[in-house]
Amino acid sequence: MKNQPLVFFSGLNALRGVAAILVAVFHFEQLFGGQMIPRSGSQIIEKSYLMVDLFFILSGFVIAHIYGNDFEKGFEWQVFRKFLAARVARIYPLHLVTLLFMASVFFLPNVFRGIETGRVYTWPLFFSNLFLVQSWGVHQTVSFNTPAWSISTEWFAYLLFPVLWRFLKANRAGGLLLILVLTWGGVVLFTKISRHGNLDVTFDFGVVRCLFGFLAGLILYKFWEKGGAATAFFSKNWVGWMAIFFTFLALHFGLADWAIWCAFLFLIFSVSKNDGRLDFWLSKKAFQWLGKVSYSIYLIHYPLILVLQKGFSMVGIYDFGQSLGGQNWWGVFGIYLFLLLVFSGLSFLKIEKPSRKWWFEQLTKIKI
Repeated sequence: MKNQPLVFFSGLNALRGVAAILVAVFHFEQLFGGQMIPRSGSQIIEKSYLMVDLFFILSGFVIAHIYGNDFEKGFEWQVFRKFLAARVARIYPLHLVTLLFMASVFFLPNVFRGIETGRVYTWPLFFSNLFLVQSWGVHQTVSFNTPAWSISTEWFAYLLFPVLWRFLKANRAGGLLLILVLTWGGVVLFTKISRHGNLDVTFDFGVVRCLFGFLAGLILYKFWEKGGAATAFFSKNWVGWMAIFFTFLALHFGLADWAIWCAFLFLIFSVSKNDGRLDFWLSKKAFQWLGKVSYSIYLIHYPLILVLQKGFSMVGIYDFGQSLGGQNWWGVFGIYLFLLLVFSGLSFLKIEKPSRKWWFEQLTKIKI
């Protein structure tokens, strides 16, 4: 890998923002009931749990782009230590804040009366979340801030990154393509044998699900890095728009998860290669802002739903365990979306940015 200024993938940043919003809508429907789009009309919201797989692929791609050069010549402990410090500083501060908030459900049950506190809020689960191992197959449930299950699996992937990167480095284009096809085959098999017959697994085999996507992202980046005529096709504007259209159709018609996962590969690679009109539109401020605050959207939306459930139950608009319907649904959803965007923006400015720098400085001072 040549030393050169890092490219900022504005298109991928936009995809991350849109995906985070879809996850937020998906969980709102799960917890409040009701449907933004009737399932008879489109499956896109119902299939939005797959946005997490999009995140995993994006994560592998971006991690390879930023840190791949550091491990190009082999494994060095000090380099690895700095890499882990950077990743902890990126993912952990906001995770800790949301975990402590969700822990208040356990510590202050009277405040959140009506919310289940026995199964998903226990001391063993709290400490597993604290050390980001809650989704390593050690528990039989998601817990506390539910979306954080994927942060736990990504942490596992970070620990394996140098090994995976060196393994891929030893392969040429043909070998990389074979590994990518085998990875996709693993996804197909995984969906067939999973408990629900799809990719929606979290606390039990979430690590496996993550590694499929993360490895695929690493491979896509290797192809992006190699460039050449074979990949130039994907830089064409019509190819990028077609990738978006195909992905939308796959989600809309609710195709098998392995097919949508494959569409994500096409989407991410096409968008990463594009620097034309597609990239121009995805570089618009609204898309870039969503991408910038996407991590906050992802970790904040679940606690926010919890607060809104409690608040609206106090004024008689909502009853725990009941489905919110009619005009109340759209009103509550509008308030939810507005508050989510506001709090995510504040979280990015007041928690993510300053804490990332502070945590990295403190962690790199530790000599191991």
